[in-house]
Parts: sequence; structure tokens; C-alpha cells
Amino acid sequence: MNKRIICKDTEETKKLAEEFASILKDEDIVLFYGDLGAGKTFFVRSVCRLLGVKSDNVLSPTFSIVKTYKVKDSHIHHFDFYRMGKNVGAEFFEFEDYLQEKNIIFVEWADRIKKTSFPGRVISITINIKGETEREFIIDPWES
Repeated sequence: MNKRIICKDTEETKKLAEEFASILKDEDIVLFYGDLGAGKTFFVRSVCRLLGVKSDNVLSPTFSIVKTYKVKDSHIHHFDFYRMGKNVGAEFFEFEDYLQEKNIIFVEWADRIKKTSFPGRVISITINIKGETEREFIIDPWES
């Protein structure tokens, strides 16, 4: 079952991130879709902060492709494939190596990589711009 919600501003987005963080598990792979400026990094930053990462450290890894954040006894790997061409193989940047770990993985611009099979639960989040601060989030699946 998916969840479709409209957030009218960043405060409502932070509340959604809090609800989402509460259902997130180790080994979850979260694929983000949305236009430039939709709020993918803002959402990731909000979730990471709730999981114990200092939010100042959560920036879009556009140029480095991946950033890793330490949380408790595990890690969060945050990928941004904006600079990658369409349908780039995951082996090109050792993405598959990260998939073997039992950590949370966030992938911005997931449509840029070839479809691959993922271990663990895969959650897709599409963010649509509805206004200057208003966003529609489609989270699939939503399992509380």
C-alpha cells in the first residue's frame, strides 16, 4: 500500500520525515524521484537528523556521489546520481558493494541507474512540486 500526502511547507515535510524515520529499518533502500529542487536532499537531511546524524553534515553528495553517516552501530549511505548519465550500471561506482552491507541506503535520482535487484526492502519516494513550498509525496510501499 502506498501513502500519498501533500506537505504545504517545510514544517509539514519535517513531520512526514519523522513519521517515515519511525518505520525505517536497517537494510532499507530508499529510492528518490523528483525534479531538481523538489526537496529530496531536504527530506533525507530531515530523516538523518532524526536518526542521530548532525543535520549540518547532511549535504547532497552530487560531486562525491556518496556520503556515509555513522549512526549508532551502523551507517547510512546517501547517494546522489544527478551527474550520472541515464542507465549507468551500478558496478560503475561500486554501488553494488554498498548493497551487500546491512545499512540504510538513500538514493537520489534513482532513475539514472539501471534497474537492479536490491536485497532487503525497497521504498520509492516520489516528490512532486505543487507550489513554492508545497510538495506531494508518494511513498511506496508504506508499511507502518
